[in-house]
Amino acid sequence: NFVVNQEYIKRYNIENPIGTRVKFTADTTFGQIVGVMKDFHFRGLDHNIRPLAMTNRHQRGYAGIKLSPQNLTKTLAKIEQLWTTIEPHHPMRYTFLDEDFASLYAEQQRFGTTIMYATLLTLFIALLGLFGLTAFTVERRTREIGIRKVLGASVAGIIGLLAKDYMKLVLFASLIAIPLSYWLASEWLEDFPHRTNLAWWVFAGAGLLILVIGFLTVCLQSVKAALANPVKAIKTE
Repeated sequence: NFVVNQEYIKRYNIENPIGTRVKFTADTTFGQIVGVMKDFHFRGLDHNIRPLAMTNRHQRGYAGIKLSPQNLTKTLAKIEQLWTTIEPHHPMRYTFLDEDFASLYAEQQRFGTTIMYATLLTLFIALLGLFGLTAFTVERRTREIGIRKVLGASVAGIIGLLAKDYMKLVLFASLIAIPLSYWLASEWLEDFPHRTNLAWWVFAGAGLLILVIGFLTVCLQSVKAALANPVKAIKTE
Protein backbone atom coordinates (compact mmCIF):
# COMPACT_ATOMS: atom_id res chain seq x y z
CA ASN A 1 0.00 0.00 0.00
CA PHE A 2 1.08 3.57 -0.70
CA VAL A 3 0.27 6.95 0.78
CA VAL A 4 1.11 9.70 -1.72
CA ASN A 5 1.23 13.48 -1.54
CA GLN A 6 -0.89 15.94 -3.50
CA GLU A 7 1.97 16.70 -5.90
CA TYR A 8 2.05 13.01 -6.85
CA ILE A 9 -1.63 13.12 -7.80
CA LYS A 10 -1.14 16.34 -9.74
CA ARG A 11 2.02 15.24 -11.53
CA TYR A 12 0.56 11.96 -12.81
CA ASN A 13 -2.96 13.35 -13.34
CA ILE A 14 -4.73 10.73 -11.21
CA GLU A 15 -8.44 11.56 -10.95
CA ASN A 16 -9.50 8.93 -8.39
CA PRO A 17 -6.36 8.13 -6.41
CA ILE A 18 -7.78 5.86 -3.69
CA GLY A 19 -7.51 2.30 -4.97
CA THR A 20 -5.37 3.19 -7.98
CA ARG A 21 -2.80 0.47 -8.64
CA VAL A 22 0.81 1.62 -8.95
CA LYS A 23 4.11 -0.11 -9.50
CA PHE A 24 7.63 1.29 -9.35
CA THR A 25 10.66 0.13 -11.30
CA ALA A 26 12.16 -1.96 -8.50
CA ASP A 27 8.83 -3.59 -7.58
CA THR A 28 7.78 -7.01 -8.76
CA THR A 29 4.09 -6.61 -7.94
CA PHE A 30 1.53 -3.84 -8.04
CA GLY A 31 0.44 -1.93 -4.95
CA GLN A 32 -2.41 0.51 -4.49
CA ILE A 33 -2.85 4.04 -3.18
CA VAL A 34 -4.72 4.00 0.13
CA GLY A 35 -4.33 7.65 1.15
CA VAL A 36 -3.39 11.15 0.02
CA MET A 37 -1.57 13.58 2.33
CA LYS A 38 -0.96 17.30 2.06
CA ASP A 39 2.27 18.47 0.45
CA PHE A 40 5.16 19.22 2.77
CA HIS A 41 8.81 20.14 2.29
CA PHE A 42 10.87 16.98 2.69
CA ARG A 43 13.79 18.74 0.99
CA GLY A 44 15.15 22.26 1.41
CA LEU A 45 13.13 25.32 0.42
CA ASP A 46 15.54 25.80 -2.48
CA HIS A 47 13.77 22.84 -4.15
CA ASN A 48 10.23 22.47 -5.40
CA ILE A 49 7.96 19.97 -3.69
CA ARG A 50 8.31 16.70 -5.60
CA PRO A 51 6.00 13.69 -5.87
CA LEU A 52 6.29 11.45 -2.83
CA ALA A 53 5.01 7.91 -2.22
CA MET A 54 5.35 6.35 1.23
CA THR A 55 4.96 2.66 1.95
CA ASN A 56 4.98 0.43 5.00
CA ARG A 57 7.58 -1.87 3.52
CA HIS A 58 10.93 -1.87 5.28
CA GLN A 59 13.68 0.10 3.59
CA ARG A 60 16.76 -2.08 3.44
CA GLY A 61 19.69 -0.75 5.45
CA TYR A 62 17.83 1.95 7.34
CA ALA A 63 15.79 2.15 10.51
CA GLY A 64 13.92 5.11 11.97
CA ILE A 65 13.93 5.14 15.77
CA LYS A 66 12.05 7.56 18.01
CA LEU A 67 14.05 8.25 21.17
CA SER A 68 13.37 9.96 24.45
CA PRO A 69 15.76 12.86 25.13
CA GLN A 70 16.41 11.55 28.65
CA ASN A 71 19.55 9.39 29.02
CA LEU A 72 20.26 9.71 25.31
CA THR A 73 23.89 8.59 25.60
CA LYS A 74 22.94 5.40 27.45
CA THR A 75 20.16 4.70 24.93
CA LEU A 76 22.53 5.04 21.97
CA ALA A 77 25.03 2.75 23.65
CA LYS A 78 22.33 0.10 24.05
CA ILE A 79 21.30 0.45 20.39
CA GLU A 80 24.93 0.11 19.25
CA GLN A 81 25.28 -2.97 21.43
CA LEU A 82 22.19 -4.47 19.81
CA TRP A 83 23.50 -3.52 16.35
CA THR A 84 26.65 -5.60 16.84
CA THR A 85 24.46 -8.68 17.21
CA ILE A 86 22.61 -7.90 13.98
CA GLU A 87 25.50 -6.73 11.78
CA PRO A 88 28.84 -7.31 13.50
CA HIS A 89 30.98 -6.61 10.42
CA HIS A 90 29.81 -3.04 9.83
CA PRO A 91 29.69 -0.20 12.35
CA MET A 92 26.40 1.58 13.00
CA ARG A 93 26.11 5.01 11.43
CA TYR A 94 23.33 7.30 12.59
CA THR A 95 22.13 10.89 12.32
CA PHE A 96 19.46 12.88 14.12
CA LEU A 97 16.55 14.13 12.06
CA ASP A 98 16.84 17.72 13.30
CA GLU A 99 20.51 17.74 12.26
CA ASP A 100 19.57 16.43 8.81
CA PHE A 101 17.05 19.24 8.36
CA ALA A 102 19.54 21.81 9.65
CA SER A 103 22.11 20.63 7.10
CA LEU A 104 19.65 21.50 4.29
CA TYR A 105 20.21 25.18 5.03
CA ALA A 106 23.81 25.07 6.28
CA GLU A 107 25.17 26.36 2.97
CA GLN A 108 22.81 29.36 2.96
CA GLN A 109 23.64 30.11 6.59
CA ARG A 110 27.38 30.02 5.89
CA PHE A 111 26.86 32.26 2.87
CA GLY A 112 24.86 34.73 4.98
CA THR A 113 27.53 34.80 7.69
CA THR A 114 30.27 35.35 5.11
CA ILE A 115 28.35 38.22 3.52
CA MET A 116 27.74 39.83 6.92
CA TYR A 117 31.41 39.79 7.94
CA ALA A 118 32.53 40.93 4.49
CA THR A 119 30.05 43.84 4.66
CA LEU A 120 31.23 44.89 8.13
CA LEU A 121 34.88 44.72 7.04
CA THR A 122 34.19 46.73 3.87
CA LEU A 123 32.24 49.33 5.84
CA PHE A 124 35.03 49.62 8.42
CA ILE A 125 37.70 50.11 5.74
CA ALA A 126 35.55 52.69 3.91
CA LEU A 127 34.86 54.67 7.08
CA LEU A 128 38.52 54.50 8.05
CA GLY A 129 39.44 55.97 4.68
CA LEU A 130 36.77 58.65 5.01
CA PHE A 131 38.03 59.53 8.49
CA GLY A 132 41.60 59.82 7.26
CA LEU A 133 40.59 61.91 4.25
CA THR A 134 38.60 64.26 6.48
CA ALA A 135 41.53 64.63 8.87
CA PHE A 136 43.80 65.48 5.94
CA THR A 137 41.34 68.08 4.61
CA VAL A 138 40.92 69.68 8.04
CA GLU A 139 44.69 69.87 8.41
CA ARG A 140 45.01 71.64 5.05
CA ARG A 141 42.18 74.08 5.76
CA THR A 142 43.06 74.94 9.36
CA ARG A 143 43.87 78.56 8.53
CA GLU A 144 40.71 78.95 6.45
CA ILE A 145 38.60 77.58 9.30
CA GLY A 146 40.25 80.00 11.75
CA ILE A 147 39.60 83.01 9.48
CA ARG A 148 35.97 81.98 8.99
CA LYS A 149 35.47 81.74 12.76
CA VAL A 150 37.03 85.17 13.30
CA LEU A 151 34.64 86.58 10.68
CA GLY A 152 31.66 85.11 12.54
CA ALA A 153 31.12 81.64 11.10
CA SER A 154 29.25 79.28 13.44
CA VAL A 155 30.36 75.82 14.47
CA ALA A 156 27.44 74.30 12.56
CA GLY A 157 28.36 76.31 9.47
CA ILE A 158 31.95 75.08 9.53
CA ILE A 159 30.84 71.47 10.04
CA GLY A 160 28.45 71.81 7.11
CA LEU A 161 31.23 73.35 4.99
CA LEU A 162 33.57 70.43 5.64
CA ALA A 163 30.94 67.69 5.45
CA LYS A 164 29.18 68.92 2.30
CA ASP A 165 31.68 67.64 -0.25
CA TYR A 166 32.07 64.25 1.39
CA MET A 167 28.33 63.75 1.81
CA LYS A 168 27.93 64.32 -1.93
CA LEU A 169 30.38 61.47 -2.58
CA VAL A 170 28.64 59.15 -0.09
CA LEU A 171 25.24 59.98 -1.60
CA PHE A 172 26.53 59.37 -5.12
CA ALA A 173 27.99 56.01 -4.06
CA SER A 174 24.69 55.04 -2.40
CA LEU A 175 22.71 55.86 -5.56
CA ILE A 176 24.93 53.42 -7.44
CA ALA A 177 25.08 50.73 -4.75
CA ILE A 178 21.35 50.52 -3.85
CA PRO A 179 20.00 49.59 -7.33
CA LEU A 180 22.97 47.27 -7.89
CA SER A 181 22.36 45.52 -4.55
CA TYR A 182 18.66 45.14 -5.33
CA TRP A 183 19.44 43.59 -8.71
CA LEU A 184 22.04 41.17 -7.30
CA ALA A 185 19.71 40.07 -4.48
CA SER A 186 16.87 39.53 -6.96
CA GLU A 187 19.10 37.43 -9.20
CA TRP A 188 20.24 35.31 -6.25
CA LEU A 189 16.65 34.69 -5.10
CA GLU A 190 15.71 33.50 -8.58
CA ASP A 191 17.36 30.17 -7.70
CA PHE A 192 14.76 29.55 -4.97
CA PRO A 193 11.28 28.33 -5.91
CA HIS A 194 10.05 29.68 -2.56
CA ARG A 195 11.44 33.11 -1.84
CA THR A 196 10.73 36.30 0.02
CA ASN A 197 9.77 39.58 -1.61
CA LEU A 198 12.38 42.31 -1.54
CA ALA A 199 11.08 45.54 0.03
CA TRP A 200 12.51 48.78 -1.36
CA TRP A 201 12.59 50.40 2.06
CA VAL A 202 15.20 47.88 3.27
CA PHE A 203 17.69 49.12 0.69
CA ALA A 204 16.67 52.75 1.16
CA GLY A 205 17.10 52.35 4.94
CA ALA A 206 20.56 50.85 4.43
CA GLY A 207 21.54 53.80 2.22
CA LEU A 208 20.25 56.26 4.82
CA LEU A 209 22.18 54.46 7.54
CA ILE A 210 25.37 54.71 5.50
CA LEU A 211 24.80 58.44 5.06
CA VAL A 212 24.31 58.90 8.80
CA ILE A 213 27.42 56.86 9.65
CA GLY A 214 29.45 58.75 7.04
CA PHE A 215 28.23 62.10 8.38
CA LEU A 216 29.13 61.15 11.95
CA THR A 217 32.58 60.04 10.78
CA VAL A 218 33.18 63.39 9.10
CA CYS A 219 31.81 65.24 12.12
CA LEU A 220 34.39 63.68 14.44
CA GLN A 221 37.11 65.67 12.72
CA SER A 222 34.99 68.65 11.74
CA VAL A 223 33.82 69.39 15.30
CA LYS A 224 37.37 69.27 16.56
CA ALA A 225 38.45 71.82 13.95
CA ALA A 226 35.39 74.02 14.47
CA LEU A 227 35.92 74.22 18.25
CA ALA A 228 39.65 74.98 18.01
CA ASN A 229 40.98 78.42 18.96
CA PRO A 230 40.94 80.47 15.70
CA VAL A 231 43.70 82.85 16.92
CA LYS A 232 46.07 79.94 17.50
CA ALA A 233 45.18 78.43 14.10
CA ILE A 234 45.88 81.73 12.25
CA LYS A 235 49.06 82.36 14.19
CA THR A 236 50.57 78.93 13.64
CA GLU A 237 49.47 78.67 10.01
